Amino acid sequence: MGLLDLFRRGPAAPAERFPLEKQGQFDRSDNRALLELLDVAREERGADWNERFIELAWLAAVRQPHAMAIEGPDGFPYLRLDIASPGLRSQCLANVAEDCLERGWGVAFYAGREDPVDQPAYVVPFGRLLSIVEYDSSEGDPIDIESHHRPLPEGSEVVEEVGIRRTVRVDEPGEMPLAVPRPDFLPPYAARAMGSYLEEIWGLEDPRVLFVADPRMRPGRALMIGRPESDFPPDQPASLMVDILLWFLPPRRPILLMAPDMELEDMVPLRTLAGLEPGEDWWG
Repeated sequence: MGLLDLFRRGPAAPAERFPLEKQGQFDRSDNRALLELLDVAREERGADWNERFIELAWLAAVRQPHAMAIEGPDGFPYLRLDIASPGLRSQCLANVAEDCLERGWGVAFYAGREDPVDQPAYVVPFGRLLSIVEYDSSEGDPIDIESHHRPLPEGSEVVEEVGIRRTVRVDEPGEMPLAVPRPDFLPPYAARAMGSYLEEIWGLEDPRVLFVADPRMRPGRALMIGRPESDFPPDQPASLMVDILLWFLPPRRPILLMAPDMELEDMVPLRTLAGLEPGEDWWG
């Protein structure tokens, strides 16, 4: 079974998120503005660029050529939306965002309908789409953003920062408050999508997690996964597997692995957080 098969839960039919008069306000000039944004070199795009793109794309008239998800270059499922040729029945990101989250999909924008599947112009991973819907920002939870920019406390220092991964050394270990993740931290649809992935790809029989709060971290909140680093085989480095798993979380939200001295029974099943019964199929 491939990643795409995990999330084949029916078509993303246009959701009635907005009244028809709102849908009629699609402005095709936004499409031209989106295409102009895509002309900006990738290395010159920052947070402001991302926010502007999402702001325009939210109600821009785009074309949804397929009801089912496509497999993106990263192997994850995305709903395809074409910018340059919206067609007679326009669609928009606002109408499909919640449907995609319920199905465990991201969204992939293509400049035109002829663009190959493996060449999207801009992708919105599941976690970034979650951020847009839950926090009204593509850059993550405001709590995480504010915490990320705080100075590290005395006795802590960054020893490595490569891409999305930051390693912090702490002189004196302390206690980390642990708790059940609240729905505003890990919504049920995110718990379901992540749990399905952890069961199929990581091989976890009963995926479990915990919420971690540690003032020595930046950000100071993280999601702990119920698998210790020592359980990963040599061909699946723990750091790489965790980096891939970040696809499901908002930007800047870190993931920790279970400490060797912890008991899995002390963690909460993702099925419970998803509103499912023990052993119940992730997608019904």
